[in-house]
Amino acid sequence: MTHYMTIGPVLNVGGNSVQLTENYKVRVTNPRGKARTFTQNEFKKQLVKNSDKLANGEKFEFEKENKALKIIAAGIGTFAVGTAILFRKEIGKYIKNFSFPKFLDDVEGLFRKEKPKAAEKQITKVN
Repeated sequence: MTHYMTIGPVLNVGGNSVQLTENYKVRVTNPRGKARTFTQNEFKKQLVKNSDKLANGEKFEFEKENKALKIIAAGIGTFAVGTAILFRKEIGKYIKNFSFPKFLDDVEGLFRKEKPKAAEKQITKVN
């Protein structure tokens, strides 16, 4: 429980109550009563981010950064680059012969329940 115990005076910053905790983190309570605990570095980043609102005397809320979302996005990006490297020849052929109607058909094909039958899909070779 000592994590939530605060020391020092309560300050009002941008309509939020700000107080230092016993383990030197910053506890911010917004006007609706929702409390969040930030490290001092996170708190400084939020102050810099909202410095224009702070200078104008406007109210704002402190928001925590969503690190999990950034990690997921980095993972998806890495996976996409890795896939592109593995299939670079096929991707190169696709881009070389790219046409918008073919692209729309391919995207539409991803969401079809039935795959086209071999008889319906005729491939003709041009000599």
